[in-house]
Amino acid sequence: MDNHIRWDASVMVHLDSFRNIDLLEQGWYTVRVRMHTISGITSIPDGSSRRSGHSLPLIDEQTKSYYTKRFQIQFVEHEEDLDEIVTFRFDSNSKNALEESGIIRFDLMFSARPNCPVSQLKSVGRCDLRVGQIGQGVHAFYPVTFVGWYFGQMRTSIHSSTTQMRDQRKDKVLQRIESLKKLEECTNNTIRANEALKRLVEEKAKRVSKKSEDTEDATSSSTIEKSNESAMSRESHEKCLSEWNDFVRMFPVVGESYMQELRIEYEKTKIVYWRDCHRTLVKRTTSDDLHTLTSYLDGRVASTLRNRSDFLKEHPTVDDVTIHRDREVQPLFFEEYLLPHNYNSTIECDQSNLATIDDVHLTISNDIEEDLHHVRANRHNFIDQKRSNDDMRGVHLFVFVHGLSGNIYDLRLLKDFLQAQYRDYEYLICGSIQGQTLGCIKSMGEKIADEILSYIEVESLMVKRLSFVGHSMGGVIIRYALTLPRLQPYLPFLYTYISLSSPHLGSLYSNSNILPPAMWILQRYTNSKSLKQLKLADGANVTESLLYQLSQSKVLEKFKNVILLSSHQDMYVPYASARIEMCRDSQRDDVEGDINVLRVNVLFGRPTEFIDGMIGRHAHIRLLDSPLFSKMFVELYSEYLS
Repeated sequence: MDNHIRWDASVMVHLDSFRNIDLLEQGWYTVRVRMHTISGITSIPDGSSRRSGHSLPLIDEQTKSYYTKRFQIQFVEHEEDLDEIVTFRFDSNSKNALEESGIIRFDLMFSARPNCPVSQLKSVGRCDLRVGQIGQGVHAFYPVTFVGWYFGQMRTSIHSSTTQMRDQRKDKVLQRIESLKKLEECTNNTIRANEALKRLVEEKAKRVSKKSEDTEDATSSSTIEKSNESAMSRESHEKCLSEWNDFVRMFPVVGESYMQELRIEYEKTKIVYWRDCHRTLVKRTTSDDLHTLTSYLDGRVASTLRNRSDFLKEHPTVDDVTIHRDREVQPLFFEEYLLPHNYNSTIECDQSNLATIDDVHLTISNDIEEDLHHVRANRHNFIDQKRSNDDMRGVHLFVFVHGLSGNIYDLRLLKDFLQAQYRDYEYLICGSIQGQTLGCIKSMGEKIADEILSYIEVESLMVKRLSFVGHSMGGVIIRYALTLPRLQPYLPFLYTYISLSSPHLGSLYSNSNILPPAMWILQRYTNSKSLKQLKLADGANVTESLLYQLSQSKVLEKFKNVILLSSHQDMYVPYASARIEMCRDSQRDDVEGDINVLRVNVLFGRPTEFIDGMIGRHAHIRLLDSPLFSKMFVELYSEYLS
C-alpha cells in the first residue's frame, strides 16, 4: 500500500464474564481496557453494557481507557456477568496498514471500597493480547488470564474489520488489485461470521412461539434479500463496511452463543501452536534401550531448535504476549511415551548424527504408529468438561504436595491453571508438612494421608477420581502415603500421578559438584531423616531403605496415568532418579497392565539468575513459578487430566 491510501478499521471486544479463581483479597474489582497498534496508533474507546441495571461504563479520554462496571468478589469461584462491548477505531495511511497488528491491554484493578476514585485504583493483574492483522477480519475467542496473586479469568471474544479504504489523492474508490484482494479476504471473514450469527438467530427464533417465528423469518429474509441486492451494486470497501455493520447489529442478539462456538474452535486448535516446543519419542518397553533419547535431552538439540529461523514463527490470531513466547526462555517438552509390554514391534533408530532433531529417524511398525496417532489425536480433541451420568456420582480430587523446604504456595500456580481449565474439580494444596520437611518421610506421609481424609470428610466429598501432583520430595511422600491402610479404600479411584522432578531413586548420583557437599553439611548439622532416606542410608543395607521398600509396593501401578516430569538442567535431583530410569546395564523397564507412562524432559532457556544457573536450581524452580510451563502442561496433557 502507498502512503496516500487511507485505512480505517474497527475492533470490537466483547467482555462476557469474569471468574475468580484465586484472588488474594476480597473487595471491589474492575477491568481496564486499552488498545494500540504495533505502530503506536491509539484510540479512544466507545463502550456499552447490555445488562439491565448495569451502571454506565467509565471512559477516561485522557488515558484512552475503558473501565467495566465495578463488581464485588467475596468467594472463590464467584463468576460475575459483564456482557459489555468496547469498540476501538483506528485510521492509518501506513504502507502495511492491512497487516497491522494490535495490542489489547487488560488491567485488573482493585479497591477495598466500592466508590474509590479511579486514580486510586490499584492494578493487581495484567494481560496483553496480541491481535494479528486486525484489518483482515478477526473473529476469535480468548480467555484473558490474570496470573499471579490475583489469579482470575475473563471470557472474551474479539472481532475486527476494515471499515474503509480510499485513495486520498482522488475522490474515488480504491482500485488497486493487491489491496482489493486483502479487503476481499476481510469481507469474506465477516461474511462467514454473519452466516453463523444468522444461523444462531434462526435457532433462537425457533424457541419462541410459532407466530413470533414466522414474523422473525419474514423480517430476516427481507433484510437479507435487500442486503444482497444492495451489495451487488457496491464497491468492495462499501460491501466490507456493510457486512461489518450487519455483524455489529446482530451480535447483541446471539453474541453469547457465537462466543461459545468460537470457544470450541479455540479449544480444538490451541495446542497447535506448541508443536515447535513438543517432541514425542515412542519406546517399546521390552526392546533394547533407546539411547537416541539422550539427543533429545541434550542442550545442543535445544539450542538447534532455538536457533532455527522458523522456531516460534507462527503465531495464533490472538495470543497472550504477557506470557512471553521468546525463543530464549521458551520451555521445550521432550516426551518419551512407553508402550505396554504386549506390543510385538520394534523401533529402530539411526544414530549417525545426533546433533539435530532432523537427523534422528524412527522406523515404527503399523501397530505402534496407530497407537501414537491415537495419542496425538486425543491431544487435539476438544475435552468436553460436561460430566457423564456416571461422573455425576462423584468428584475428581487433585492433591498437591510440596517438596523439601517448600510451602503451600509452591504449587499454587499450576493448581490455578488446572482450576481455570477444570472448574468442577476439587483441589487440595496440602499444608500439614510445611516447615517439617527435614523430618521422616514416613511421618510426613501419615500427615498427608490424614489431611486428605479430613478434607474429604469436612467437604463431604464423594471421590470418583483421585489425582496427585508432587514436587521434588513431595512426589515420594505421596507414594508412601498411598501405602497406608487408611487410604486403601481410595486406591481403586487413583487416576493421574504427576511428579515434578521427584527423587524416586534417591539422590545418590547427582550431576552437581556443589549440591552433594551442601546436602551432606545440611544433613550432618540438622540430623535430617528425610535427607538420610533419600541417600538410601536409613537401613542396614539398601534393601531395608525406605525407597527400596516403596519400589516394592507398586503403588504407581494403581494409577491410570503416570507422568514423570524432569529436566536435564536440574542439578538438584538426579535426572535418572526423577524419571525412575535405570542405566543401560540395569534391569529394563516393564509396564504391565493398562497404564500410560510418560517421561517428559523439560528444557528451559538460559537462567535469569547467575547463582540459580551455577548451582542447578534454575530448572528445579521453573517447574513451580513459570506461567508458560504451567499453561503448556495443562494444555498439552489434557487427556491425562480430564
